[in-house]
Amino acid sequence: MTIYSGGTVTHSLHLEAGLVLNVAGTLDVQSGGLIDLNSKGLRGGNNGSLFGLNGEAYNTSGAIVSGAGSVSPYSAGGSYGGSGGYGGGATTNAPYGLLEVPQWLGSGGGALSGIAGHGGGRATITAGTMIVNGSVRANGGNYSGYASGGSGGSLLIDAGP
Repeated sequence: MTIYSGGTVTHSLHLEAGLVLNVAGTLDVQSGGLIDLNSKGLRGGNNGSLFGLNGEAYNTSGAIVSGAGSVSPYSAGGSYGGSGGYGGGATTNAPYGLLEVPQWLGSGGGALSGIAGHGGGRATITAGTMIVNGSVRANGGNYSGYASGGSGGSLLIDAGP
């Protein structure tokens, strides 16, 4: 499989299975090509979240719960493998996931007002060989106004020598 310059492979917002690529031969992400999972994770506060101004997150059982929140005039960023930023009494969600087994979408940030960022997406990639001269990314989304960003997502890559 080749992702040419200007080409993008992604998944839709909030897709818990994420992007799954099984390539028997070579996965070649050429210069200018992109596997883009930025802002494809759990939803941010005041940005489609099931929990209003609080972002969406996972609990230790893998259920989607209310995550990062806000306390005037602060809001908290989403957490995944570590704690999201927070201050002034705003609380973030508890970190979840393991570095050794990245398998979750990133969590959304909290909002006081404005729009919080979504978490990053998820990819599970298996390839005989992988060549990356372009980009593979799963960053959390940005925010506007009195809100915070989402956490990064996860990339699990198993490629041969």
